[in-house]
Amino acid sequence: MTLDDLWSDVRELTAKLSDVTRQAAYAGLAVIWIFKTGEAATYHLERSLIWAGVLLALALALDLAQYAVSVALRWFNAREEERVRGVDYKGKEVTLPKSINRVPYALFVLKVALVAAGYVMLLAYLLRVLLAGA
Repeated sequence: MTLDDLWSDVRELTAKLSDVTRQAAYAGLAVIWIFKTGEAATYHLERSLIWAGVLLALALALDLAQYAVSVALRWFNAREEERVRGVDYKGKEVTLPKSINRVPYALFVLKVALVAAGYVMLLAYLLRVLLAGA
């Protein structure tokens, strides 16, 4: 395996993890919705489910922010390269700053952590309900 292969794997796996994290956040919110109680006008959720939902919703917001920040950083960098090198520089190699992925990767890690924390809270609730019924 070459270093290029390794980095290719990292890109592929982080993209997949991002997709799975997004799907898990939506699925967690759907599970929370199942446990609502009350009439249509006055739904009620236990506090632990609300907190789990907040964490999952924040993870989805970070998912959006991760991609928005990535696009903005690359757009600004591309505009700067055009300004410095000229528009005729298209198709030639440019060197991106090493720091360009720091914020998107930080958002990625935080997003995954929030989904994990949301699921811990959701699973704790489900175990409490299951054990109370036993």
